[in-house]
Amino acid sequence: MTTDIQLKIDEDIIDSGMISLETDDYKNADKDDLELYKPTADDPELIISVHRNTGKILYIELDCFTTKMKDVIIRLRDYPLPWTFSLHSLGIVEKPLDEVLLAVCEKYKDVKMEWE
Repeated sequence: MTTDIQLKIDEDIIDSGMISLETDDYKNADKDDLELYKPTADDPELIISVHRNTGKILYIELDCFTTKMKDVIIRLRDYPLPWTFSLHSLGIVEKPLDEVLLAVCEKYKDVKMEWE
């Protein structure tokens, strides 16, 4: 694994069924400079945006985490990303993305979804 990516979770949208993780640079980035990075073609629920010029990950989104988590985790384990991730609000330091997503899902598993 290489570079550790520091992430923050957007807790305001967790009840929509989406996990949104962003770096400090995401809010200031020109959205036209973002490119989609797909570890596999089988992950329409997993969106990873990288900066076109720097190659740095700026944003990660997992839609439908309450129903699609297992499939995404299996694919991330089969095709691990070349980065580690930290989410200090959950005490996660330099872990693969599958472990970060599992920890987020565990923390918010009892959150009532907006459609419930």
